[in-house]
Amino acid sequence: KSSTGSSRVFKNDKDDSNAIKKYKDEVDLLTQQSELLAKELASANEQIAERDERIVSLGNDLSACMKKARKLIIENQGQKKSTLDMKSEIETLKASIKNSNAQRSELSS
Repeated sequence: KSSTGSSRVFKNDKDDSNAIKKYKDEVDLLTQQSELLAKELASANEQIAERDERIVSLGNDLSACMKKARKLIIENQGQKKSTLDMKSEIETLKASIKNSNAQRSELSS
């Protein structure tokens, strides 16, 4: 019985050793997977940060373009008003010239 009992103890120790090795291998594998996932997450966060920076930059560019567009619209409106004022002034001058010519014509006749 003693030889059978000792072989069972050896077998249990071997089973325990295999179980411990399997457990350690699983822990190592999970550790490796968690490190890979952490690296992927860090990389994804960097990409998100870079995209956010690009979005902010594009937003600033868009804002600058909108300011320029507003300025150009205001300038264009001012030029249109100036052109209308000039046309009105030209029409007034034409009418004055016409009146002057008519008065000259009356005086010379």
